[in-house]
Amino acid sequence: MDIGTCLKGHDNRFGVGNTDSFIRIRKKLITINIDSTELLVSFDVVSLFTNVPVDKTLSIVRNKLENDNNLKDRTKLNVSAFMELLTLCIKTTYFQLENDFYQQDFGMAMGSSLSPIMSNIFMEHFEETYVKSYINKPKIWWRYVDDVFSIWPHGQDNLTDFLNFLNNIEPTIKFTLELEENNKLPFLDVMISKNTGINSNFQTNVYRKKTNTNRYLNFNSNHHLSIKKGVIKSLYDRAKLVSSNKKIIKNILKENAYPINLVDKAFLQIENPSHNNQQRQNPVANMTIPYIPGISEKLKKLGNNFNIRTAIKTNNALRSILTHTKPINKEQNEKNCIYQIPCQCGKHYIGETSRPLDVRIKEHKNYVRNYQVDRSNLAQHVWDNHHQINWKEASIIQKEQNFGKRKLNESACIQLNGDNCFSAETLSLNRTWLPLLKKDVVYSQTMSFQLSQ
Repeated sequence: MDIGTCLKGHDNRFGVGNTDSFIRIRKKLITINIDSTELLVSFDVVSLFTNVPVDKTLSIVRNKLENDNNLKDRTKLNVSAFMELLTLCIKTTYFQLENDFYQQDFGMAMGSSLSPIMSNIFMEHFEETYVKSYINKPKIWWRYVDDVFSIWPHGQDNLTDFLNFLNNIEPTIKFTLELEENNKLPFLDVMISKNTGINSNFQTNVYRKKTNTNRYLNFNSNHHLSIKKGVIKSLYDRAKLVSSNKKIIKNILKENAYPINLVDKAFLQIENPSHNNQQRQNPVANMTIPYIPGISEKLKKLGNNFNIRTAIKTNNALRSILTHTKPINKEQNEKNCIYQIPCQCGKHYIGETSRPLDVRIKEHKNYVRNYQVDRSNLAQHVWDNHHQINWKEASIIQKEQNFGKRKLNESACIQLNGDNCFSAETLSLNRTWLPLLKKDVVYSQTMSFQLSQ
């Protein structure tokens, strides 16, 4: 159950779902007479998500739910329980910068699935309460998230007053304004033109910014043909949606090295979908393979012969190379080391590994998860005491390339730490050697090594 389901069916008189729905609504404008004094205007809410007043929006949601007579048909939760969960999700938003954690204390979190829903609920309330009741109302007010398309019939001076009115309602909600130029106004990715002649109507075309370079996925790039056909289809659908010229799309694709015969064939398949409607059985299995030119195509064809749906994935995408959402703990990439992993009880597990430390930590996590207490003293400690391990605080005590010396120093660390350690020695070490080995071991500052008397 989610907030979208619980609020299902609420009226949104001002919202526009996307470019597709905007174009469908645009057709209704043909029946509207446009006076030469009426202006095309777009409004934009500045940084909407992070400026939404959370407490006020929660109050709006509660009021909607309390006045919904059919809420019990969609959820077994009462309003108070639902609001408690919603508040918890919204107000416990944390993010990490390097090794520090912060809590967002205002607005909705960017990237949260709740942010678009809650922001839209607030904006609907804002529009219903203030835009609709303003003395000089817009003739049209259609919003897509934080972008608004409007027809203003009251002159430019009154438009400035309206903008000032909007910007003085909520301290954090501010609008910017863009006015038509030469009877044209861009909105979303559509250029809207008005005709104020005898047959007053609107025309639409694809809007391209001045910085647009017409660069799309090049045909010679290392991607499967189905991906490139997808580029052709998306450009065609977009052009058709806003009544653009098909010849323009062909020229753009030609600039990106697409063969004209392939483009023409793709256009023909899009325009005549009945030619592609082949009845297929449900696949017996699904398979994802990396794209290797000449090999992936053969594997996909082989899979089709056995009714196996084959998806081709490019592993080394630019996003995977450039995007890192979490800071990298370089220490946990080190090899040939003696390490410690702290527990919430204050004790430590001490071990050694020739592999990267993060690989060894993953093994420990699997032992704990799968109750493999016979393979790990750490897992035994967790299950016996119901403790939590501080995995992120795992650190290196000492780096040592030599296997024998590393094993020796590991046993020395375990013995020197005494009761503060729950590891088992893998190498029997006579305590007579501890004073000598103590000089050779590098200790972590978080550990308290003591030699038992």
